Amino acid sequence: LVRRRSFFLASSVLRLSRVRCFWKKVEQTEYEPVRLMQPRRVSDTYDNIQCWRCGLDLEETSIFFCDCVNNVVLPPREGKNFFELLDRPLSFEMDTGLLRWRYRQLMTVLHPDIFAQRSETEQEHAASQASLINKAYKTLKEPLARGEYMLSLQGMSVDESQTSKEPDFLEEVMELNEKLDGDLSEDEVELFREENNERIRKCIKRIQAAFDLDKLNDAQHGVSRLKFYVNIESGVKAKLLGER
Repeated sequence: LVRRRSFFLASSVLRLSRVRCFWKKVEQTEYEPVRLMQPRRVSDTYDNIQCWRCGLDLEETSIFFCDCVNNVVLPPREGKNFFELLDRPLSFEMDTGLLRWRYRQLMTVLHPDIFAQRSETEQEHAASQASLINKAYKTLKEPLARGEYMLSLQGMSVDESQTSKEPDFLEEVMELNEKLDGDLSEDEVELFREENNERIRKCIKRIQAAFDLDKLNDAQHGVSRLKFYVNIESGVKAKLLGER
């Protein structure tokens, strides 16, 4: 009996020690503050919009959850662009690491499976929010899609007719495609890819500069060129897979 009591006492002390060690590590760890559930100021566009469940004025609340019972999921709010949705600054330059972190953070709390036991209305809202977040992430993570989207926010689109007026550029693209269609070894394809990636990097820098200076026509022209180089990269991938 004495041995059994000693054993239980030792076990309890060990568990207590582990718990204290765990919380000590937690206290010493620096975490980026999570603002997901916190009230946030939204655009004046959303004045007088209310929660579908409790009728709470949503001017000062999150765009994903209401602060009422169980933080019910809200339907997607009209007028929110993808940058606002993922809490990123409206800029062509993008920290894709932070973008991915924000995307995962949102999906952790908005995945439809989490709301399987909630009302049908809330399940539908969660599915709509998750779908919109996925679309926003896919758009913003790639320079070409991001550039096209930023132009669309200004009522502009990629005008490929601009490049058709540049015979030198079109000739360059045709020569690149002809070279890629040739009999290239794997090493030659990789070298071709590196050269094209360098063209893509330079093009992205020019687009960034154009957006920074609010030169939308130059940005539009750059995005149009980038589209051709990205298409060539797709051709390289197909070549490496033996599909071209």
